[in-house]
Formats: sequence, C-alpha cells, structure tokens
Amino acid sequence: MFIKKENKSGIKEFRFNYSNPFGACSYSYTVKNKGGKVIFEFEDDQHREFETMSCEIGNDILEKLNDYYVKDKIKKWDGFSKTNRHVLDGDGFSLEICFNDGRSLYARGSNSFPAGYSDFVGKIRSLFEPYTEKLLQKKIQEKIDEGISGELKSIMINFIQNGKSGHDRYEIFITAEEIRENNVDIDISSVSGEFFPQGKYRYYGKVSDSVLRFPDYLKIIEDNNIVRWSYYHKSAVDYNNCEWFQISLGFTEGNHINAMGTEHPEGYDKFRSDTLRFMAELVEELKKLPDNNA
Repeated sequence: MFIKKENKSGIKEFRFNYSNPFGACSYSYTVKNKGGKVIFEFEDDQHREFETMSCEIGNDILEKLNDYYVKDKIKKWDGFSKTNRHVLDGDGFSLEICFNDGRSLYARGSNSFPAGYSDFVGKIRSLFEPYTEKLLQKKIQEKIDEGISGELKSIMINFIQNGKSGHDRYEIFITAEEIRENNVDIDISSVSGEFFPQGKYRYYGKVSDSVLRFPDYLKIIEDNNIVRWSYYHKSAVDYNNCEWFQISLGFTEGNHINAMGTEHPEGYDKFRSDTLRFMAELVEELKKLPDNNA
C-alpha cells in the first residue's frame, strides 16, 4: 500500500539499490530486523566474488534513516517511477522503505530521479561507509589468508612513469598457450636505460609455455608475498609525478591478484626490480626465437 503522507511509525526495513550495468559499479544496501537484531547487508558489483556481505548494526541506524526520511521529505518519492528513454547508458535506482505499521514506500527511476535524490544518496552512502569498508576489508583479508594455489597462467603488468618520476613505460601481457593464440604482448619504452637498453621494443606473438618460465616468475610472486597486495587500489597525493602501476595475476586455482595505483604498497621497489630484470632476460630469449617479430 502506498502512503500519501508522512509515516510516523518508524522504519522497520530499508532497501536501496543503485544500478549502472555499463560501469560495473552497481551496489545495494539492505537494513532489516531479524529476531530483534538489526542486520546490514551489502552487495557491490566491483566485488561480486564476495556475494552478499552482512553484519549486525545498532538500532540507531534505523533511527537515522528515519530522520533522513522526515527531513528530506522522502514521503514525496512514494510511487515515483520514471524512465528517461533518451539516455541509453546511464544509471538507475530503487528504494523501498517498510514501516512498523505494515505500510511501505516504493520509488524507482532509470536516468530519472526525484527531487533531492543526490543529497539523500550522499547521506546514506556516508552513513553506511564505515560498515561497507569493514565488510570489504574483512573479505579481502580472508582472501589474502587463503593465499594462492595452482599454476600461474596469466601475467599483466604495467609500470608507467609520469612527470618527475621519469618517462619509462613497461606494458607486459603474457598468458599460457591455451588461453590465447598470440599469448605474448610486451611493449617497452626505456628512456632511463635502467633495465632495457634505451629505445623502444615490442614483441607480439605466440610463445611456448616452456620459454615463458611461469614457475620462475611464480617464485618472484611468492618471494615478494604479492598476495598481500590483493585488491590494493590507492592514489598518491602528487599522482601526476608518480609511477602508475597495475598488476593482474591469474592462477588455475584459488585467488587472482589484482592491484593498482600511484601510491605504492610495501615492498614495491623490490618487486618492480625483480619483475623488470626477469622480463629483460625473457625479452633476450624472445629475440632469439626463429619467428621473432620484434
């Protein structure tokens, strides 16, 4: 049943969903009363592997949500249902509030939003942020504790310097033979001459797994304990003068390792040096191949 005026009975359950299928950044918040306990549930497209994350929270959250409902005049949203069909790649939302008297409010929109939408969403994001961060960090730590297992099957690494950090550029993409036909793409622009001779080098083609030495590079990953970087994503304050890095390491079993940023995690310099020395040796081997197309 849709209400036409402010409901003063208090909020029992709250559900908000933000959808953006093109940006892979959809998320949802749910707060509900289960057997006298207030439970918060969170889902995030950027961490689908974690599925639904949940924790117990205080009843004060429902009271704060009720304050927002009153002060932001969310009662006016009831029954809102609009779609802007002229926008093909935008975003949308749905909101459901269940009250203690059994009544409910429902609103939805696709590229069309009720008055005050941005302010209200900003408030609930800030309200839930401590819980979403805690849940994500807990899941990430669980993944780190699981470690890595199986064989290394894909390596994607970028080290790209900017501004005062220099002008070297290393872009490396390597997979096992069965994953891609042309399974090696290494693009190097060395200005410093630190690991590669000054100049540009590129190799693109098909290379056997035995030449690529996956077990040797796996040892570098393990020796540097790179699994602890899982889900790392931080930007430096002076990011325009810092080297940007990105790694994505895939295995036959268990976790993949993904990390990126201009603020570098602990042990970054050693891992970078170990990696680029390894890749410099590999490039020399690739140059010797009969079908080398560098």
